[in-house]
Amino acid sequence: REFTITNLGEWELNVSALTVPDGFQATGGTGTIPPNGSFTFELALTAAEGGQFGGEVNITSDDPGQGVFSFPVRGTVLAPP
Repeated sequence: REFTITNLGEWELNVSALTVPDGFQATGGTGTIPPNGSFTFELALTAAEGGQFGGEVNITSDDPGQGVFSFPVRGTVLAPP
């Protein structure tokens, strides 16, 4: 699934880290976003074993008002028949 980070501020936003829960993998997600700019990262559930997976995605930036933005994710991997 794709997620987009948008910088609505007047200054560059430096995203320094993107952490995801076990069983998930992110592609992209760090770098500098210009004012009114955005970029997209992909998040995939890549767990090899069946079960339920979930937790928080944490995006760390130099935003003085909210240095870490978090949101929950969850998914289910079905065991092979």
